[in-house]
Amino acid sequence: MKYFLTIGLWIGMTLVTTPLISQTVFTSLEDVLAYSETTNLDVVANNIQLESSKKLERVSKIGRFDPKIQFPITYTNNTTVPVNLLPAEAFGGEPGTFREVQFGQQYNLNFTQSLEVSLYNPVGWMDYSLAKLNTKITENNSRLTIQQLHQSIADNYYHIINLQKQQASAEKNLQTADSLLIITKNKYDNGLARQQEVNNAQVNRLTLAQQLDQIAYSMTDAYYNLKVLLHLPDSETVEINEVPPTDATIPMAAPNPLMRSNLLLQQEYAQQDYLKTQKAFLPTVSFVAGNTFQANGNDFYAVNGDWLTNNYLGVRVGFNLPNKQTLTNREVAKLNKELADNNFRKNQATLAAEAEKLNNNYQKAIAQYESTLKIGTINRDSYDKNVNLYREGLVDLSVVLDSYTAVVNSDYNENSAWSQVQLAKAKIFINNKSY
Repeated sequence: MKYFLTIGLWIGMTLVTTPLISQTVFTSLEDVLAYSETTNLDVVANNIQLESSKKLERVSKIGRFDPKIQFPITYTNNTTVPVNLLPAEAFGGEPGTFREVQFGQQYNLNFTQSLEVSLYNPVGWMDYSLAKLNTKITENNSRLTIQQLHQSIADNYYHIINLQKQQASAEKNLQTADSLLIITKNKYDNGLARQQEVNNAQVNRLTLAQQLDQIAYSMTDAYYNLKVLLHLPDSETVEINEVPPTDATIPMAAPNPLMRSNLLLQQEYAQQDYLKTQKAFLPTVSFVAGNTFQANGNDFYAVNGDWLTNNYLGVRVGFNLPNKQTLTNREVAKLNKELADNNFRKNQATLAAEAEKLNNNYQKAIAQYESTLKIGTINRDSYDKNVNLYREGLVDLSVVLDSYTAVVNSDYNENSAWSQVQLAKAKIFINNKSY
């Protein structure tokens, strides 16, 4: 009974302490890209930054009118009432002399309300325009971050696809190496082959087995790198089980729309910022209003006397005269505007060249793949003929092994070339996407 109880406790503790492993299977690159936008913490941080930018934009709406409301309340205890000197003759004294007289009451209560709202505030309106542009820039930068993440994921994804294909080819080639080793041993048993030929066939088989092991290690590293890009915890694993794509559309890259939009927004922001510095010297017109309530008394607990009131309405006009800081800001903004204009012109040509480069890389990958297919067909035909000749004793084993190595290399080259075609196509798709 104690034995079964101990086993039960051990199983229970194992279930509690062992973390649950969850696995996500992807069947296409698009699945991985969509999944990354929900897990990658850089994307999450960008969304937080975008939300903060939107809040600042909403605040800047109020800044257009720059409302200022004040409600100061003061309660003063004049421990010593101020002393004034008045001509003594007003009180029956001698001319030319003065008499000290104290005016006011000990306690004063003042309650003031004031309001100022800008009717014409050019700088405030420019700040609002800049805030809206900043939100667009932040949003565009967030999309660029996602695009760059997708590019990295695409590289890693097709590296895994290539390794999967290499693994399948290595397993097939290992079977072929086993068959070749069996043929050589049979010839050796019949006295038709030397021990050295058997050794060479064994080395060939061991080399293929070692390559298969190395592919498995590389696959583990590639999956780990994918988890890093997705920001997944250790308790989650991923697996790629791709459904072969059927879309035969030939893509055509265009200048990256997100990069072009970013250049335009940066240029517009610099222009608006320079315009703001120019409007800093324009007058501001504000509506002002307020009232004051005042009560005086000599009682600390209750103010005696009547309440005195004062009300006003008006318009206030203000000017900012040029100074060192405002003039410096204008020159800096002008310089930034010129740099933004120059940067836009320079990078427009760069974006067009990058698009052409993507198109060229895709065509180059297709040409490379077609070439490897032709070479592979020839190498496999040569290997099949050499194996038959070897069985008949017409060629040496070294000839067979050389042609076999050529077949193995052809398989690897075909797999790599196919993966490069798919990667080049994916990069065009990601480049053209506006998100």
